[in-house]
Amino acid sequence: MPLPQIHAAAIRTADGQVWSVPQPGRHHHVIGNMAAQGLGQTADCVQGFVDTDGAFLTRREAATRALVTGQATRLRADVLYSEDLW
Repeated sequence: MPLPQIHAAAIRTADGQVWSVPQPGRHHHVIGNMAAQGLGQTADCVQGFVDTDGAFLTRREAATRALVTGQATRLRADVLYSEDLW
């Protein structure tokens, strides 16, 4: 069974809630949506991605996944940025 692919940029809040935006959305779009809903503080949040199964992955976990699934052939760093995918 193939691994799920990276699907969307996402942010997980300290209480475990995951916010995301569809492709080609970026993390600053997620932050904007959160701010619009009154969640202006993102210091305790973790930036990452959600995969096609809906699981949250940190930027580091997502980097490995993107390389293994062939979604990315090289990365800017040892973590994944949405610019590496779309």
